[in-house]
Amino acid sequence: MLINLEQGSPEWHAFRSDKLGASDIPIIMGESPFKTPLRLWREKLGLDVPFVNDKMREGNRMEPIARKWFNDYKMANCQPVVMQSEESPWLIASLDGYDASLEVAIEIKFANDLDHEIASHGEIPNKYYGQCQCQLYVSGLDHLFYVSYRDGDGHIVPVYRDNDYIERMISVSRDFHDKMMNFEQPEMTDKDFKDMSDDSNWRGLEDRYLSLVRLKKIYEVEMENIKERLIDMSEGQNCKSNCLMIYKSVRQGNVDYKSIPELKSVDLDKYRKPSTDVWTVRCK
Repeated sequence: MLINLEQGSPEWHAFRSDKLGASDIPIIMGESPFKTPLRLWREKLGLDVPFVNDKMREGNRMEPIARKWFNDYKMANCQPVVMQSEESPWLIASLDGYDASLEVAIEIKFANDLDHEIASHGEIPNKYYGQCQCQLYVSGLDHLFYVSYRDGDGHIVPVYRDNDYIERMISVSRDFHDKMMNFEQPEMTDKDFKDMSDDSNWRGLEDRYLSLVRLKKIYEVEMENIKERLIDMSEGQNCKSNCLMIYKSVRQGNVDYKSIPELKSVDLDKYRKPSTDVWTVRCK
C-alpha cells in the first residue's frame, strides 16, 4: 500500500525507524559488501551513526536526472513513492520511481564501472538483487526495471519476481526485526569487530603495544641511517668485521603471471595451496 510521505523528510525517517527498508534486505541476507547485519542492527537502534560518503551523496543528486532519462525513454511518469507491505508490515520500500497507470517501478543506481558493465549485459549486481525483490514483494508487482546510470549513459534491466527468494527474505527479515525490537543482538560475522574499549586488560596491552610500535619506528630509522653509512664506507666492496657482514646480491624480479598469454585460460586457483588464518594487528 502507498504511504503519503516524502522521501528524506523527518516524517519519512521517523516512519522507517522501526521498520526494514528494501535497501536493508541485502545486508540482512548476507549479500551486501557494504555492511553487516550487526552494523545495521546497531544503526537501527541508534547505537551507531549511518555512514554517508560522497558517492552516496552524488547518487542522490543524480537520481532525478536518471529518472527523467528513464521517463523520456519509456514515455512514463515514474515518481518517488513510499510503500508498506500489508502482509509483512515491518517491510517497506522507498521506490525511486513508480507509475501507477503503467504499473511500472524503477530502482536507480548511479553505478560504478563494473556494475554498469554488468547491467550492459542484461544483469544486475548480486548486491542489489534482494533490494529489488523486496520492492517487488511490497509493491505487489511481478517485475520492475533496474536502471544503471553513469555519465549520461543508461542501461535498463528487467527484474522479475523470485518467489523462492521472497519466501526466505520474509523469514530472515522477520527474525531480524524481532531481534531489533527486542534489543537482541544478531550473530557477529567475520567482518564484525568486538569492542574491547572498556576492557582494562586490553587497554593496558594496547598502550604497551603502541609504545613499542613508536620505539620500533625510531630504531628502524636509526638502523637505516647506519646501514647507509656502512654501505658508503664499503666503497662498493663486500666487507666484514667481528659481528657484521655487508655484501651485495641480486634479487630476481617477481613473475607477472597475468601478462603471460598462455596462462590466461588456465585456472590457477586449483594450483593454489590451502588457505591459512592470518591475524593482523593494525594501529589506527
